[in-house]
Amino acid sequence: AEAGCRLITFGIESCDDAVLEKIKKGATQEQTVKTLAWAREVGMPAKASMMLALPGDTPESLFRTIDGIVDLAPEYIQFNMTIPFPYTELWDTAEKEGVLPANFEWDYFMLSDFYKVSLSDEEKDKFPFFVPPSFTKKELFELYSLAIELPKWSAYKRGFRSNPIRTALGAARHPIRFASAVRAHTKYQALKRRKLQKGAVA
Repeated sequence: AEAGCRLITFGIESCDDAVLEKIKKGATQEQTVKTLAWAREVGMPAKASMMLALPGDTPESLFRTIDGIVDLAPEYIQFNMTIPFPYTELWDTAEKEGVLPANFEWDYFMLSDFYKVSLSDEEKDKFPFFVPPSFTKKELFELYSLAIELPKWSAYKRGFRSNPIRTALGAARHPIRFASAVRAHTKYQALKRRKLQKGAVA
């Protein structure tokens, strides 16, 4: 902080050790926990950059990643959908696994398109995602849209535990924001139960 540093962004990617090993991250979830604890100890705000639907991801590892980083509660969390770019090892993996759709278009590399609710199912199918077992691309879009809202609910939950009156007053002053956080949490839990139960049955 004395040197002018105001934030450190950590490329954590996943909270699942098996996935981290598959993508050759060279880090573990234990190291993530210790690193974020260190940042908090020295008073340095941390931003966690996460990647959803990595090669090797399963429904279990996806939800483990989302829940894991939300529970660790860094000051900022950025969720990204994994997209393979040309001339990378990830692209080679995508070709081998048939991830690149036949109707692939370069326009669908634009990260800002992920959250557009107006995209049709046909357009969503054009994104070159690594789709985990039992998931569809449409469900990945839904998971992503919910994941980016979860830190808000997590902040409210921590607030109600540490300072319930102040948090309740804040929720009352911003009812739309609070309702959005509750709705995202509820939908996320429903999707999680549905996908994990489906995986268990399969």
